Order: sequence, then structure tokens, then C-alpha cells
Amino acid sequence: MERKLVIAVRGDLKLSRGKLAAQVAHAAVSCALRAQKHDRREFRDWFDEGQRKVTVRVPDEAALHALQADARAAGLTTALVRDAGRTELAAGTVTCLGLGPADEAELARMVATAAGHDAGPIALRYPRGNGTGVAIPEAPQPLEIGRGRVLREGSAVALLSLGGRLGECLAATEALEARGLTCTVADARFAKPLDRELILALARDHAALITVEEGAAGGFGAHVLHLLAAEGALDRGLRIRTLTLPDRFIDQDTPERMYAEAGLTAPDIAAAALSALGVGTAAEAATA
Repeated sequence: MERKLVIAVRGDLKLSRGKLAAQVAHAAVSCALRAQKHDRREFRDWFDEGQRKVTVRVPDEAALHALQADARAAGLTTALVRDAGRTELAAGTVTCLGLGPADEAELARMVATAAGHDAGPIALRYPRGNGTGVAIPEAPQPLEIGRGRVLREGSAVALLSLGGRLGECLAATEALEARGLTCTVADARFAKPLDRELILALARDHAALITVEEGAAGGFGAHVLHLLAAEGALDRGLRIRTLTLPDRFIDQDTPERMYAEAGLTAPDIAAAALSALGVGTAAEAATA
């Protein structure tokens, strides 16, 4: 699969060629370093493939922020560049955004997994909205059923996501790491069967575990709690929070506003982690 680091540049700034080249370089370096830290395997694959890059233009700053939100929701690494203000632009001007290196072929791999599964029923669940445009492999490889993945490793807090909130979990690590709390981010991939080995390791190696799902109480988080209780993993003082959709009606709106209303955004996830650890307040986490 071909991986590319994408740099999106604001077209409304009318930057000189030299200034544009410098800003694109800042975005590429920043995004690559962040990807190396967050997902070393994907970074290594991208690097070994020749560090492919492509630059695209977006109309203005609003489009750049919207693109970043979509990329984070897809679990992609991002790096937003703000100019230092030494030439041409005012200090703090947002100039461009680096995306990747990573791929978003998970849904294609899930479909391939379902197509090859003949032992019983299998269901896929995914949110509405647009993809990010990353190429889908012509022959996606099936996933190992019941096996999750770790995208980022830390030691203080484990964020375990099922579904489309994975990007928000990755974004939440920025506020937590600003407080010196390193985070592990894991993608469960499957609600049933659970990845017992992964979940028990997260519980064993972290002070707090936060599950995040786009479902009601009694779903994925409840299954994780049942597993931890049955294995005695709660006996050693593990602090756990399960983030789910609230048990009330939410008016139809954009996905972003509905997730904010449901308390499933990056600040909400960071606040839950801080609350579990007894560090600061939820209000402080939301503004960290």
C-alpha cells in the first residue's frame, strides 16, 4: 500500500515561493516527527517507501481546520503550522497542515474480513460522514478476528477506542501529555470477541483505563468491565471510566455538534482521564 504525507496549504495567503517552501517544510518535518512518536510502524513503512509527499491547496484557514478535524476523526496524525511572524505574515498565522503518514484502509479490511467469515454472522458499524481520500487497497487483507492494535504507547493512561472516536483519543493525548501524562492509544477493532490479551495488558500496565465508544451504556465498555472483573484485574486499584452516548435523546445535527453534546470529544476524553487519576478538574482538562 502506498503511503503519502499530505501537506495542505492556505491559498488565500498568497505566499512567496520561498515562504511557501519554508512553511511546507515545517509541516512535513513536524508531522513526520509526530508520526514517528505516535505510530512508529506506520512511520517506518512510509520512510522505507521513499517518504512520498504531496502538497494540496485549500481556500482558507477555516478549510484547513475542517480538514484537520476530519483527519483526526480518521485516526491520522496531523501537525498544524503557525508562522513565527518574522517575514510576510503576522505571528501566529496558521499557514498549512501536515497529514499522515498513515492509511485509512481499516473499513476495507473489515469488509474483507466479513466476506471471508463463514462460521457465523458478522456485523460492521461505522459512522456517517466523508472519508479523507486516502487510497483504498485493491486487495485489502482480512484482519485477525478478535485482535486489536496499539497506535501509541505510554505509561500513565490507556485510551481504548471502539469505532470512530479513535482520532479524538489521539487528539486527547496532547492535553494529557502537556501535564506529563504519557498515553497508550489502542483500537479494539472488535466488540466481540474482545482482545483479552490487549485489554488485560492495558489494565496491568497503566494506572487508568478509559474506554470510548459510540454506543449506549451496557455495550463495549460493559463487556470490558466484565472481563476485567472476571480476571481480577480490578483488584489492584485500576481506575477505569467508560465513555458512551448519554441515555437521552440528542437532536439531529452535524456529527461534530452531536459528539460534543454527547461528551465524546477530545477534551471530554482528556477530562475523563484526569478525573480518573484525580488530577485537576474536568474544566481544566477541557481547556488544557
